[in-house]
Amino acid sequence: DTLRLDVLSAVRYLRKAQGAKRVVVVGTSTGASSAILAEGIYPGSIDAIIAENPFSRPADLFRLHLNETLKNYLSQNQHHIMRRLTFWYFSRILLIRAGHSLRNTGAVDAVKNVKCPLFVLHGTSDEVVPISHGEAIYQAATCDVKAFWAAKDAIHCALFDKYPEEWKSRALNFLEQAVC
Repeated sequence: DTLRLDVLSAVRYLRKAQGAKRVVVVGTSTGASSAILAEGIYPGSIDAIIAENPFSRPADLFRLHLNETLKNYLSQNQHHIMRRLTFWYFSRILLIRAGHSLRNTGAVDAVKNVKCPLFVLHGTSDEVVPISHGEAIYQAATCDVKAFWAAKDAIHCALFDKYPEEWKSRALNFLEQAVC
């Protein structure tokens, strides 16, 4: 939760101290989700968001990784009480340690309040944050201008590394449409 406040502080600083007329936030992973959360709290504070590999909700992402980590150690029966308790307990600890609240809300919930243009980019081979997170955020977005790019075979936070020219071209095209 504190990261979204950091984004808002940076936006305020750019506008007040630096006189920025327009602020576009580009974020990857946690930074992407934090930008969406920030705009969701104060719609209209950001002029456009480019969100690469955002995750829908922290708790959902933690549960996914806990499941992958513990699948060989705990019963695969989804109704097994020990498995459910372990996932619940560790996901709460990780959320708190990462600075998130215990509410299971995230970018996929906040994006409904986002008013600025939104460009969601996600790698199809992302094993850290599966592409389904980016797709869910894009589908939940209600802003007038939104775009989605599923970068084939790109991994987590490496879309620019795999497709530098296409990344630049898509980002510039989006910005021309969004803020010009």
